[in-house]
Amino acid sequence: MNAKKIPLAILGSAAGFFAVTFTIYFFNLDMKFLSRFVEPILLRHYDKIPANSTCKDCRNRAPQPRRAHFTRCRGNICAVH
Repeated sequence: MNAKKIPLAILGSAAGFFAVTFTIYFFNLDMKFLSRFVEPILLRHYDKIPANSTCKDCRNRAPQPRRAHFTRCRGNICAVH
């Protein structure tokens, strides 16, 4: 009798797991959770970090016009120039 219940239990638990994960996927619950609870924590953390407003290519260089900087950095726009 137990031999017949084991496959049914496995099948039932797999179906239940699928139903739960499909519901999370269908209603986008993972991103709703992240945006409501995790994002504010990350925003507070990253707001405390001082901004590095230069890109790697223009550190320790004199400011130049935007066009020259844009060409030198191969398309990466730096907030300084």
